[in-house]
Amino acid sequence: MVATTRLLLEAAHGTTDPAILTEAAKGPGSVTADQVRGIAQAKLGDYKTDDLDRAVNVVTSAAKQMNIQVR
Repeated sequence: MVATTRLLLEAAHGTTDPAILTEAAKGPGSVTADQVRGIAQAKLGDYKTDDLDRAVNVVTSAAKQMNIQVR
């Protein structure tokens, strides 16, 4: 199971390199609505819901808290 925050950072900064993600977490990035939907779909079981729209809202909220812009 991968944390939502890690998936958002990977999507926002286009890398899975831990050193870059650690540095990237200090600054804002951006993700597309399609990336958010993809993350929500991947995490659907973890959120204990079968409603994709609710999962998208959870991921969008997490992105906003991390200063990641959803485009």
